Amino acid sequence: MKRASRSSLFPLAVFLAVALPLFFHPSGGVLAKGAFEGYYAKFVHAARPEKAPDVPFLDAWGEKHSLSDFRGKVVLANIWATWCPACIVEMPQLDRLQVRLGGEDFMVLTISQDSGGGTAVRKFFDERNLTNLPIFIDKDRKLGRAFKQSLLPTSMLLDAEGRELGRIIGPAEWDSPEALAFIRRYLPGGGK
Repeated sequence: MKRASRSSLFPLAVFLAVALPLFFHPSGGVLAKGAFEGYYAKFVHAARPEKAPDVPFLDAWGEKHSLSDFRGKVVLANIWATWCPACIVEMPQLDRLQVRLGGEDFMVLTISQDSGGGTAVRKFFDERNLTNLPIFIDKDRKLGRAFKQSLLPTSMLLDAEGRELGRIIGPAEWDSPEALAFIRRYLPGGGK
């Protein structure tokens, strides 16, 4: 019997690394076929939900905040920058997601890594009429480093206890029906 070489096993290893996480829900249950479509197939579940880093970041007026300030809500924490092409496309979609699902149980938390701080982000939001998203700044990228974030945009889904459930690295169509259904799965009562 011929032994498989490492190079012939590589495609199988890649398939298993990408495909297997798509079939399991964090609760331990198996997802139904087609449960993740489009960009949501890129959602990488945390192996075990762990407390998100509590590193301070600033609001548009220079006041300190941390992720623990938002406990009690499911939070989509999106790390982005005004100079990132994918982020520019994604921001209006996140604004619409906040309109559709934001409230007592959920919020979109946008945290910019712009070196221009609040001024640059306010100008960006004003030019695009983004009125439903908060302005937060991680100018020194400490929060991004604590999340081990390397690419923009990166979106982490946090449960109401402040634990990271998983993340999407890169852009997503956050205002699509698939995205709304995806987020609702994590809200109390299915987000009804």
